[in-house]
Amino acid sequence: MEIFQDLGKTIEQVARQVGEKSEEVWEAGKLNIEIFKQEDAIRKLHRRIGEHISTQYIEGQQFDEQTNAICAEIQERKKKIGEFKVKLRELRKTVKNETVTNMQTNQYDE
Repeated sequence: MEIFQDLGKTIEQVARQVGEKSEEVWEAGKLNIEIFKQEDAIRKLHRRIGEHISTQYIEGQQFDEQTNAICAEIQERKKKIGEFKVKLRELRKTVKNETVTNMQTNQYDE
């Protein structure tokens, strides 16, 4: 009978340890979520700072050399985006015109 008592105590200890570990894992998960939320909030704030500085740069505000260089690069990339958008509109217009022409040609071929 002593073997069953020892087995019962062992099972009880294991169950207690599993419960403690489960709680620790749960708490660690909650803490990781909170850490992620705070890091995400910081990323958003960094973006807002960058957008604010970029806007001020566009309006003529000057900053230190490194910040000015970054702002200038942003403006150059925005310029390239604008050029790409113009080319894309032209391409779509050409494709659309070719499609209409092909449809008209096919209509008369039938």
